Amino acid sequence: MNLGSLVQQAMQAVPSTLRKNVTLELRKPVLADAPSARLGAANKSTVEGTATQARSDSRRLEALRLTETDVQTLLFVPKDFGQVASNFLNATLPWGGKPYTVRSSEPIAPDGSGIAFLFVIAR
Repeated sequence: MNLGSLVQQAMQAVPSTLRKNVTLELRKPVLADAPSARLGAANKSTVEGTATQARSDSRRLEALRLTETDVQTLLFVPKDFGQVASNFLNATLPWGGKPYTVRSSEPIAPDGSGIAFLFVIAR
């Protein structure tokens, strides 16, 4: 059994009332082929996983110039580790019935591959 599978099992041990299945939506602008190099349609991809609320670090929020109003810190474990994006910044996800944007993403990567992530999300 690999470390990623152990993290997924640990996340399943969190009571279901404290964890949620979420889908992050990532959008990357695609350059159009026109010589004007205007942005074309966004390339959309999704990453599914499980998240639970974690304690916010006030220094981190201060560095991001965020207050604790409409800001959450989440521990996110992706469903499929092969699908993990290298950069979750500006990804969107629903939390508590409201849309949020990832403002900070810190991987937990003991072997160099992100098996879980700490997100700061804000509205």
